[in-house]
Amino acid sequence: MGTGAFESKTSEFSIWLQTETMTTEPRRIVRTDEKEILISKVEPGFAQQLHQTLDLIGLDSQRGILVGLPERMWANFDGATPRVDAWRLGIIQSLIDNQGKLSLNDERVKEIQIGVESVAALLEATLWSAPILADEEYTPKKGEIQAFHDNLRTLADGSDIFTRFYGQYENKTVVNHCPGALIARQLLISGWECCTKTPAPTVG
Repeated sequence: MGTGAFESKTSEFSIWLQTETMTTEPRRIVRTDEKEILISKVEPGFAQQLHQTLDLIGLDSQRGILVGLPERMWANFDGATPRVDAWRLGIIQSLIDNQGKLSLNDERVKEIQIGVESVAALLEATLWSAPILADEEYTPKKGEIQAFHDNLRTLADGSDIFTRFYGQYENKTVVNHCPGALIARQLLISGWECCTKTPAPTVG
């Protein structure tokens, strides 16, 4: 079992993935040691390219394609729409609208969407009172601020909430790291500021 290239669909490892985890898309072995096998579904160099792409996009509301996102959230969606849903859909639509401008292929757009969807789920759990766009009286609750602190601190500590565990293969733990985790912290801050209309609370 080599590292770097995508595994053949007929390799023993690929057959194990298909049988044990119902994973049909090809995976490549990024790294293996005595305890762990790290796999990925994206090509080598994707992480660096993702950073470059995100620099072009701009993941805060002050620059890039997300400039004006809060205004578009309130203008483009029904008042009964949960704010987190409007934020998520607004980012994805902006990404699709600017796909040509940013020279992004469909696979790259899909991978960034994975990161957005994952952080939206985290943001939804953070803003557990589920504020809607029409609720102009909404202000973040104390518990929501604490949840934001906890989640942002977890990301700052380097924990990867997007790690998927596939199981044990030849007595080694098989894990996959989603590239979306690279942008989770910045996305969470952006989401908080757009959805609450308040600056992100500082984490001490």
